[in-house]
Amino acid sequence: MASLLVMSDRAAISRRLERLRPDSARQWGALAPHAAVMHLIDGMRMTFGEVRHDVRDSWLNGWFGRWFVIDCPLPWPKGRITAPAEFFASAIEHDFDWDRNRLGEYVERFSVGPHQTWGASPILGRLTPRQWGKLCWRHLDHHLRQFGC
Repeated sequence: MASLLVMSDRAAISRRLERLRPDSARQWGALAPHAAVMHLIDGMRMTFGEVRHDVRDSWLNGWFGRWFVIDCPLPWPKGRITAPAEFFASAIEHDFDWDRNRLGEYVERFSVGPHQTWGASPILGRLTPRQWGKLCWRHLDHHLRQFGC
C-alpha cells in the first residue's frame, strides 16, 4: 500500500495534485475542487496536530476499524462516506492555486522524519507515523480520483 512516507509515492501524489484545477469535473460526491483542497488541508492540519478534535468512541478506533480504513486493499466508496461538518473548511480559504500549493507543502512535511509531530484522528484515535502516511495517501488519492487526477 502506498504511503506519503515513501518519497516516490509522495512525488506521484504531488504530480497528481498539480493536475487539479478549480474547474476540474467532479466524477462523484458533492465537493467542488477548491472545497476538496480545503477539506484535505483540514485533514493534514489534524494529522500534524495543528487542529484537535475529541476522539470519538467507535468501532473505527479499534484494530479492525483502523485496518478497514487504512490497510484494506479495497478503494474507499465513492460519495457514500462523509466526514462530520467540523472536518470541512476550518482553514482560511485563499486563491485556489495558493491553497493547492499549501496542500502540497503539507504533503512534503511527511519527509521531515523523526522530528515531526503527529496529532490524533477523532475517528481512528492515535496513529503511528506509518498509519498516518498510509491514511493521508488514501485520503488524497480518493479526492484526486474524484476529479480524475
